Amino acid sequence: MSDNNNNNTIDEILSEYKNQKEQREIREVEPLEPPKRREELIDFSADNTEESSAKKTKHKKEHPKKTPEEKAELKAKRNEKTKRILKAVFSKKVMLPILAVIVIVAAGFGIKYYLDYSKTAYLKPYTEKYPDVEFPNGILEKYCNTYGSNPDAVGHIAISDIGIDMLVDKSISAPVTDGAATANYVVYLDDNKLEEHYKNAAAYNKSSKAVTYTNWLQDYNFQVLGAFYTNTDEKDDDGYIFPYNVTEKMTFESTNQYLDRIKSRLIYNVSGVEPQRSDTFLTLSCPTDYKDGYRFVVICKAVEEIDSTAQAKDKNPKDVRKTAIEYENEKDNPFRFSNHWYPEIVITNDDGTESTIQKTIDDYKKTK
Repeated sequence: MSDNNNNNTIDEILSEYKNQKEQREIREVEPLEPPKRREELIDFSADNTEESSAKKTKHKKEHPKKTPEEKAELKAKRNEKTKRILKAVFSKKVMLPILAVIVIVAAGFGIKYYLDYSKTAYLKPYTEKYPDVEFPNGILEKYCNTYGSNPDAVGHIAISDIGIDMLVDKSISAPVTDGAATANYVVYLDDNKLEEHYKNAAAYNKSSKAVTYTNWLQDYNFQVLGAFYTNTDEKDDDGYIFPYNVTEKMTFESTNQYLDRIKSRLIYNVSGVEPQRSDTFLTLSCPTDYKDGYRFVVICKAVEEIDSTAQAKDKNPKDVRKTAIEYENEKDNPFRFSNHWYPEIVITNDDGTESTIQKTIDDYKKTK
């Protein structure tokens, strides 16, 4: 049976080959039709308008007019399709994620509003009680009544050594340049009582070594780290007034220079308590009988806890930077070549950018 199938296949192939050969021979015998000119194919002189129109009409697919019933049925199908699409779009599978996003965004706005409101909500009873007072942004609630009654006060200070517990108003506080951040709270006291507690190492070691201060926004514990005397009249120091009462944040270089100059003036050193770049300072300026026109200055730094056990040791008098007039009766002034340094402070402009201002002696003349 297999041999018969093979024979049939061979016969079919031979027959097909014979037919193809005959067709080729016929084509070779028939002469080729000569090529025709384009004009013979198309008669440009004839009016083909009707013929063309007829051909277009003949080949144009005819669309019979639909009956009102058919139109209504088509419209119903389209409406049904639209419904299916809308149903798919608004299905749970699609809508739940969309609703989740909407809820999250709404919650974000709600949380922001709540947080913003919660930051100031506590002020409402105080703004109603003191309608003419504009409270500082971020004022601690415990100080709202105090500030409402004393809107000119910039803070509160307490010094147990001399029994001070009082408000600090603008008249006894060194001003801060507009746009600058405070790095040193400077308070001018009216008497020299504090000098007895911090004039030398022995006095320091017997003192409380502590001052508390608030600027209404934050409570500070300040540890006393030293003291010195300085002039307020430039003629006493070869035309120079040391800017101990600079209040603003300074540039990196100026901060280093400030700290170096403070350290050189301190009468004594306190073990474990030194001024650092990152410190927030409190400077207390007091009148003194030391010399006419001079001030006794106490420097403090903010700390978490007061070290009441800190001990001071007097420096060698030759290592203490004094004013030029104080060297009149001495053989040599080791600081006579020191430059007249004034700080460069940093301010933030209205557009949020930072710039610097170079302070001069005029900024520190005729202070307390």
